[in-house]
Amino acid sequence: MKIELLKAITSEEKVKFTDIFLEKFLENGFSTMPKREMEILIFHLLQNETTAFEDLDNYTIANLLKLSENRVKSFKSEVALKHKQISLEEALLQIASLIFIEQKIKPTFKDDEISFGLEDTVLLRQLKYAVKLAGNISDSSFNSEIVKIKTHIFIQIFTNRFPEIKKKLKTVIQEDYKDDKEAKKTLDKNLPWSKRIENILKTHEQKMNFFGNIFSPIKTILGGL
Repeated sequence: MKIELLKAITSEEKVKFTDIFLEKFLENGFSTMPKREMEILIFHLLQNETTAFEDLDNYTIANLLKLSENRVKSFKSEVALKHKQISLEEALLQIASLIFIEQKIKPTFKDDEISFGLEDTVLLRQLKYAVKLAGNISDSSFNSEIVKIKTHIFIQIFTNRFPEIKKKLKTVIQEDYKDDKEAKKTLDKNLPWSKRIENILKTHEQKMNFFGNIFSPIKTILGGL
C-alpha cells in the first residue's frame, strides 16, 4: 500500500503536502492535534492536493488505504465539512457534469423516475437536500448509493437555480412543439414549473436525449466559474 500510494504522488505534490501538513499540525502547538483530526487532514491532502485518488472509486481507495468503504465515505464527508466545503450549486453542477458532460454516471429512466448511482457522499448529501427543498424526497432505501427521483423534480431543482437551464428548457419545448397552441399550453404560466415539466416529459420517449439537450448549458456554466 505504501509503495503504491507514494508512486501515485509526484515530487511536487509531496513537497506541497508536507508544507500544508506541517503548517496545520503545528498551528496550535506540537502534539495538540487529535489523532482523528490528523487523519482527516491527511485524507484531505491526499484527496485534494495530490493525484493519489484521481479517478478512483471508494472501493479502490478503501483497498489502497486498507480501510472499509464506510470509513472512506466518512472521511470524505468530514473533509468536505472541515477542509473543502462545496456549495449546493457547485454540487449540482458537478452531478450534472458527471451525467451529461463526462458521462461517468449512466442514468436509467422508468415510468416517471430517473435513477443513477452516486457514491460521492458529499454530492449525494447536497442532492438529497436540493430534492428536499423542492418539496420531495429521493428514494435510496434499497441502496444508499442508488438515487431515485421523480424526473420532473430532478429538472426542477436545476431550473430553480440556473436561469440558463430554465431558458434552454423553454427553447426545447418551443422547438419540440411546432403547434403554438400546444407549446403555450405546456408553458402555461398558471401551472407550477414542476407540472409544466411533468407535462412535457410525458410525450418524450427518448428521455436521455431530452435531458441532455436541456442540460447542455452546464458546460458553459462550469466554464464561467
